[in-house]
Amino acid sequence: MNGRTEQRPTVVIDMAAEKEQQGTPGPGRATLVLAVLALLLTALGLGGGYYWWQQTRGDLERMNTRIQAAARLQQELQASLARAQELLTAQQQKLAAMNPGPLLEKRLGEARKSLEQQRKLMSAERTRMEKREVALRATVADLRKRLGNPGKGWMVAEAEYLLEIAQQRLALMHDADTALAALTEARQRLMDTGDDQWEALRQEIDRHMSLLKKYRANDRHALLHQLDALRPELARLQPRVLPEEVPATAPSRPTSADVADHNLENLGRDLLSGLRDTVRVRHYDKPVRNLVLSGQEELLRQNLYLILETARLAVVQEDTPLYQDSLGRLEHSVHQYFRADTDPARALPGRIEALKSRPVNPPVPDLTPLLEALRTRQQLATADREAQ
Repeated sequence: MNGRTEQRPTVVIDMAAEKEQQGTPGPGRATLVLAVLALLLTALGLGGGYYWWQQTRGDLERMNTRIQAAARLQQELQASLARAQELLTAQQQKLAAMNPGPLLEKRLGEARKSLEQQRKLMSAERTRMEKREVALRATVADLRKRLGNPGKGWMVAEAEYLLEIAQQRLALMHDADTALAALTEARQRLMDTGDDQWEALRQEIDRHMSLLKKYRANDRHALLHQLDALRPELARLQPRVLPEEVPATAPSRPTSADVADHNLENLGRDLLSGLRDTVRVRHYDKPVRNLVLSGQEELLRQNLYLILETARLAVVQEDTPLYQDSLGRLEHSVHQYFRADTDPARALPGRIEALKSRPVNPPVPDLTPLLEALRTRQQLATADREAQ
């Protein structure tokens, strides 16, 4: 130690300052709390969005179920129409052996009434489906409005469902109008994404829409409309009516003087005179074929209408042989029983031949490539995101 006192440093601990530092939270903790709150809000937003998306998807699936139910109902209606067609065929077979009368008119009226009821039923079902479709679109629009601006994935998924709806409407009901509307909406959804990767698919949708418009101009609805346009022309036809017979006048009774003159010398003259009074030869400028008596014109017209209804039923049932046979019988009846020197009779053969060349069941455009292209592009986009 050498007698010197060693000097050491003195350490002073301020406990009050340490407590003050412990009591005051730093800025890092506040940032952490805000981050946790932001994560919670984001999770709630994603959960709410996912819930609304599930609701939308459920609505679309329910609509698909209703469409399939409508298709089954249409098949049942077609079966009932087939039964009605069988009844009409049986009535036509009976008409050939029956004279027009109250019973025949009653049966014809019942047949027309049954066909009209079937037509109204199909029209009402179509109207109901269209109203349901409009309501569902309004629901989807309302959901999109509530969700605000959805993500691109939701828009693409919505476009996929619209393409599925278009495909099902074409496959089940041959409804080109609804399919065109669904394709238009799907194209708009892809455009709303603002992503150029869907440009090729939008061009494919445009091409399929052009094919659908051509199909709509030649589908069975257009064919039924053209068949209905024949009805006014059939009503204007003029049947070949046999003129009323003039009752023959009874020959005057011979007098006693005339009887005395009948001998072998004038026997030939008497025979020729009697033959001339009995046989009457008529001359017509045109060949006489299938002349009908007055009062049977309505029967002929009703027969034409029944044949036309048979052709319409064949279109609904997609029965090409029955369709061709009905138009052939219609052309034969017009040629055999109605005058050919009128304007409707001159125009009808060409129109009937044009209808014969029309297909009853034209091929429906296939929208499956659109769905496959969209799903393939979705898979590629998902793979790109996972790779990043």
